[in-house]
Amino acid sequence: MKYFISITCSLLFLVTVQAQTPEEKIKELGITLPTVSKPISNYLSYKKIGDLIYLSGVTSQKKGKLGDDLNTEQGYQIAKTTGFQILAILKQCIGDLQNIEEFIRVQGMISSTSEFYNQSQVLNGFSDLIIEIFGEKGKHTRIASGQISLSNNSALEICVIVKVKS
Repeated sequence: MKYFISITCSLLFLVTVQAQTPEEKIKELGITLPTVSKPISNYLSYKKIGDLIYLSGVTSQKKGKLGDDLNTEQGYQIAKTTGFQILAILKQCIGDLQNIEEFIRVQGMISSTSEFYNQSQVLNGFSDLIIEIFGEKGKHTRIASGQISLSNNSALEICVIVKVKS
């Protein structure tokens, strides 16, 4: 009888953990989503077509070049912080992040020297954040590439495609 109660309590705990919404997880992690600013040029921040949302590239607030004035660990943190901006844009688009069914594609462009080869480790900052918040729904395909330069000397730029509830 004690064995049965123990299993039931464990299963109840698992169900409770899985029931946590993305916004509850964001709060638990102590993340405050930034205010979304309007695009500075003639383009849209996002475009919703059917149940897919295509986000334009979101550049980091941090300036610099990986392999020159920034290292892999700093790049990881910059990618994670850029993820906060992406979540804010998605929230603006769909209202509640719980409406995201899954992340489909992530593309990260990392401003780096020709001798820097850790672009994928830098983009892990974003990927790890999204999977921590969304679990299996956060797993995605991705591209991590090095760029000689990015707009406004940004360290990186990330764009995503997500599927949302219809």
